[in-house]
Amino acid sequence: MTGKNADETTFFIDPSNYYIIKQINKETANGQEQENTSFFGNYKKLDEGIVYAMSVNSGWGETEVTKLEINPVIDPNLFKPAQ
Repeated sequence: MTGKNADETTFFIDPSNYYIIKQINKETANGQEQENTSFFGNYKKLDEGIVYAMSVNSGWGETEVTKLEINPVIDPNLFKPAQ
């Protein structure tokens, strides 16, 4: 995939389930091309029917999602400015 700013993203998809297992991003920053590779795994199907990668490993480190909520009820007072 090529974005509007010419950054490139290549997706590697598992043919047995169509999950993204690897992603390579190529982008230019400060005149230099940079490449970052991310690996996705530990896919879980949530109660809402959405399948999500609970593990992402990239050049920035590893991220493990332990809890994911879809459209939770949020107290509107959290969005009021502090007085």
